[in-house]
Amino acid sequence: MTEQINYAGFWMRFSAAIIDTLILWIPCSLFRLIFVGDSKSASLLIVDLLQMTFIWCLYYGFLESSRKEGTLGKQILGLRVCDINKNRLSFTHAVARYLMGFVAAAPFGIGLMMVGWTKQKQGLHDIICKCLVVRRTAS
Repeated sequence: MTEQINYAGFWMRFSAAIIDTLILWIPCSLFRLIFVGDSKSASLLIVDLLQMTFIWCLYYGFLESSRKEGTLGKQILGLRVCDINKNRLSFTHAVARYLMGFVAAAPFGIGLMMVGWTKQKQGLHDIICKCLVVRRTAS
């Protein structure tokens, strides 16, 4: 008997990403206000980009590798991130998946939109990192 897996579709994942963006806006904005201000210096803008990437990597890495297996946005919507064997991700695996999201987004976002038409609702970053985003089952 095979277990039915309920994959998370594009709009559920998009909604979770909106929630996560709103949550991450606060620490990123505070850093920008304190360290960058209204400066247009190229070096400070690079520092700003690096700090945003660092904060987001920590957020996704810690939360998606935690026992909750998802960011706050995913948790609110009842989603979890796992590997293709439905095991919890390591911190490194979760960070790699997040960073591969940049690759998926690069060609006009097509790699992210793939969630809408692939059999297992995977984006390019999920396929590269061998991950799934599924709805939580009642336990």
